[in-house]
Amino acid sequence: MFAHGPVTYMDVQKTGSTFVCTVLDRVLREPASVAVKHGRMERDKAPGEIVVISTREPLDAWLSLYNYGCTGVGRLRRRLERQGRAMLYDGTPEGFDAWVRVVGDPAHPAIAGEGYAAAAHLGMGFQNFRELVMSFAWPLQVFGACESLDDVVRYYRDRRAVDHRIRFASLREDLAALLEGPLAEHVRPGIDVRDVVGAAEPVNASPRTLTRDDVLESTRQHVAATESLTGDIERTWSVLDRVPGPVI
Repeated sequence: MFAHGPVTYMDVQKTGSTFVCTVLDRVLREPASVAVKHGRMERDKAPGEIVVISTREPLDAWLSLYNYGCTGVGRLRRRLERQGRAMLYDGTPEGFDAWVRVVGDPAHPAIAGEGYAAAAHLGMGFQNFRELVMSFAWPLQVFGACESLDDVVRYYRDRRAVDHRIRFASLREDLAALLEGPLAEHVRPGIDVRDVVGAAEPVNASPRTLTRDDVLESTRQHVAATESLTGDIERTWSVLDRVPGPVI
């Protein structure tokens, strides 16, 4: 979570968040007074606050997280190594399939970590969790009070903190459009937003050991079934994304 005056950016993991942070630092009038990497909104949304989040289609997010672990780094990789599961990072479609099912199993949320246990009783997919836990104020309390995914949808409709979404699939265009439109008054004078966004280099990108073309059909079906609450599954926006509101 990065707060630039009234503009707060919720940096969901593996959604191009480091790139977005770099651009925001360069173009916004106010520097980040709060900078907590992947922090959550453990407070009420302030009057006049504009909350922006970056999101990614769940299968692509899973692939990025897996490929990152295949390089031998990351907290999740270390956690699985301690459990004797490092062999899942073999870079094969079969290894990826097994890894997704292990890490994303809501019956054993401690494997994924990150507080996923708070949403385990809802059967929420792990990538859905990563986005939604940054979409509300007091998110873990919200999940604890919900008894079903329908409750989450209703809460999202009524109480979401997010005003604008930056989609990873159209990262540069969405970010530029946001800075030229809803956030224009918060951009420093003399800044050409398109030039800054276009010139910024990708940061902290995961290598593509495994691509979407490599993924087994059974894995695709599993992710589509378990991560249907948010994101873009096969180009079809889910119920949460169809909620009316100022979403770019």
